[in-house]
Amino acid sequence: MHFGLGWGQLNGTSDFKNPLSYVHDSFLDRPAETAGRGGAFNPSQYFSGPSVSPFYGISYRLNKNLFLNFEKDTILIDGPRMPYPDKENDYSFGLKYSLNKNLSLGLSYERGSYFSLGFVYKNDPRATKSYEYQKANTSVGDNKYTQLIKNLEENGIGVNKITETSRSLGLELTQFIHSDIALVEQIIKESGRDAGINKSIKKDVKIANLSAVTEIDESFKRNAKVIYERDTARVFSTNTTARFRPFFASREEFFKGAFLLENDSEFVLKENLFFNTNLKYSIANNFDDLRFPPVDTYPAQVRSDIKQYLKNMDKGILVGRAQLDYHLTPKKNHHLMISGGILEDMFSGYGLEYLYFKQNTNYAYGFEVFNVRKRDYDWGFGHLDYKNLTYSANLYYRNYGSIPFDMKISAGEYLAGDLGSTIEFKRQFSNGVSFGVFATFTDVSTEQFGEGSFDKGIIFNIPIYGNFINYTWRPLTKDPGAKIIRKNSLHDLLVKFQPIN
Repeated sequence: MHFGLGWGQLNGTSDFKNPLSYVHDSFLDRPAETAGRGGAFNPSQYFSGPSVSPFYGISYRLNKNLFLNFEKDTILIDGPRMPYPDKENDYSFGLKYSLNKNLSLGLSYERGSYFSLGFVYKNDPRATKSYEYQKANTSVGDNKYTQLIKNLEENGIGVNKITETSRSLGLELTQFIHSDIALVEQIIKESGRDAGINKSIKKDVKIANLSAVTEIDESFKRNAKVIYERDTARVFSTNTTARFRPFFASREEFFKGAFLLENDSEFVLKENLFFNTNLKYSIANNFDDLRFPPVDTYPAQVRSDIKQYLKNMDKGILVGRAQLDYHLTPKKNHHLMISGGILEDMFSGYGLEYLYFKQNTNYAYGFEVFNVRKRDYDWGFGHLDYKNLTYSANLYYRNYGSIPFDMKISAGEYLAGDLGSTIEFKRQFSNGVSFGVFATFTDVSTEQFGEGSFDKGIIFNIPIYGNFINYTWRPLTKDPGAKIIRKNSLHDLLVKFQPIN
């Protein structure tokens, strides 16, 4: 059951006098809806007005899988903010049938005016299935080192090098599947035991040749001999998957979207030099009637022309990314990434990122600098006239304990040339689900920014069916506060082996 009192847009029936007026008469006066700017906080309107409307509802389980829902809806259909469809009454009824613990279907008759169909998919982000170790098929002639390599690779861990001293074995690993370092250590332990390795094992874990976990010190390297070293021949991997690209709250229509086939390919030219591509093909979309131009484009149009790109999505194969990345850890805990090419859907360019990241700490810091140029609307290799040098200093913090979160604070110059800072909070679960919020404040004033006042949004990634739902939603697409949408950052790569908070 649920129950509440509605003011403003939820006060469609005006059944009772505002109870807060007994606390103070000021709650009887509600300022005009036009007193504030869209997207801004208007506390003078909170809980105010001469009357309130009670709304309520109940969900009753008829049997194991079937639910009956009833609700009183007091939305003001002709309110000052936006009109709602006409209604015959304030009551809605619905039936929901659970096909299984994750998926349910629903049918409803809403406000005496229309029927609707819906579905709900739900899952517990914390309900992860424990990994089962897989022993590899080995040959009779395989020595213990070959058996170890096969066992590790069977469980998704690549081996770059094996070194050995009289007391210990050193493993340099390249690992992309498991993000839990405790699981990696368990797989190493079981792989060594099945291969007949009795020595203690030290490990170095590398991601794109960046040192993520380091246990092999200089003393070990001086005394060790190389047992195995992987052939560094070029490696190619590719993956094609379906993805959904939503576009919410355009002035033409609330919901727009596209179903895409996307191909992501990676060429490992050297152990620390990668070439990544992203190609898109639109199976279906409803972007063709996007026609209203943006209202505010100060100080430069870098994101607000997104509709021009979306309208061209049905013109065959589109290039979303084609970039080179060079990774380097020149000194312990100091990491560099140099990138260049088509960096994202709307910008090309080149630049570098530096990050100080020390394992087993909950903070990191660094900076990034990129010289970028605006791509044209055909999703090819052409460009528009706009270009800029964008840079930022970045601080990362991971909080553990009763209130776990990841925080990122950055400050610098954004794509449109404005100066300011961004704060972001995010929570990530062990199965890859993540949710977050962010807000950006720059030297662009509220009046110059226009509706919305400042840049903010919600980040969510739900890894069902691969990476089907991965989206950053802004209530309004504006130019101030815009950043390059990068494939990877150094912190994204290296934080994989930190414990999940």
